[in-house]
Amino acid sequence: MKFISFYKTNFHFDINKEFSKWDDLKENICRRHIIAHNMGKIDIKYIDCADIDKSLEGKVIGKEVKHDLEYIKKCNNNVCSYMVFLFKKISDFYSLKDIEKIVYNLAEEIFQDVNPNILKDVKT
Repeated sequence: MKFISFYKTNFHFDINKEFSKWDDLKENICRRHIIAHNMGKIDIKYIDCADIDKSLEGKVIGKEVKHDLEYIKKCNNNVCSYMVFLFKKISDFYSLKDIEKIVYNLAEEIFQDVNPNILKDVKT
């Protein structure tokens, strides 16, 4: 995922280590791909992307992944947490003032259907 090195190079943070929900978000990204492009069935790209043990390849390829409303809500929360995390990290990089207030206002206005504790979930 090219954006990982982009963040390291341009904003000096490692999303793998610093974003607590990175593994969940990465899986969401991988699953989204197979839902959109492989009718929800596990393929080799998903196994590679989601870092699934290669020894399980024969057992899981072709199986359909879960994508019910509960899963989608969790994805939504992960994406929103990611956006807040990035906003805070990039704001810190540029030393923007009153960032907490701006983030809370954005979260209240834009992410009304999201976990109300989203900002508490994001650790920077």
